[in-house]
Amino acid sequence: MNRISTENLELISEDRYVLRVGDLCFAAVGQIVNRPLHPASGGLRNQNGARDLRSACVNSPVHSPLLARATREDWAGLTPAAHAASLQIDARGYLAAKTDRTLDPGGLRRMLFYYPEQGAKLAEVLLVQLPDEKLSSYADQLIADITPFSWSGREAAVSAFALRLLAKPTPALGLRMARNDAALACRDLLSDRDRIETVDSAIAAERAAVIAERSRAMADAGYQIAGTSAHAFLVMRGDIADWLNKSEGPNAKL
Repeated sequence: MNRISTENLELISEDRYVLRVGDLCFAAVGQIVNRPLHPASGGLRNQNGARDLRSACVNSPVHSPLLARATREDWAGLTPAAHAASLQIDARGYLAAKTDRTLDPGGLRRMLFYYPEQGAKLAEVLLVQLPDEKLSSYADQLIADITPFSWSGREAAVSAFALRLLAKPTPALGLRMARNDAALACRDLLSDRDRIETVDSAIAAERAAVIAERSRAMADAGYQIAGTSAHAFLVMRGDIADWLNKSEGPNAKL
């Protein structure tokens, strides 16, 4: 990352930088090889979430020819086999990455785009091998990566992944809801009716467990199923049901 220097300073005027064709080529190479080759960045975010333009950077190969030279040295002569191998290493970050940092999912997505058959096989492996302790962190992203691509013939892996999500015990309501969201996304990838019904049954059981858990929590907090308290309790229980339905998509039913 380069702060604005005196090199080719004539390209920058009035604190503005206009992208050149070389910058777009630089970004395109980054997209192809799954590397963050950004010709410019808008600056770091402050504590309010707004970007601080004082920290903006220009990383242009036009502005800094050394970047263009380094990019050519790194990626010139890249063969399809080497490209696929590089993307596979990136995609396997799902298995190697620690759960306390953000995962860059680009490797799998680009693998599925450029090499669909190899990418589908790799995604199937990831569905099977993703450790239980990483499900809550990476399940949504993994499903989001594979959703745009065809899964005909590999539905068993998708269905098993959805059921594994729902079978994983977790006490936190928020995590249960996230698991439901991922399982519903899995469901949308399935065309086999029996598999869809199996996933639907598991999701329904999961929702029932969530409602029961919330009901017990309210009872412990002093709500009694008697007299006027029963009415208040049932109203709150109905609110929970409405919330679950709204948060889990138009096809959700209790």
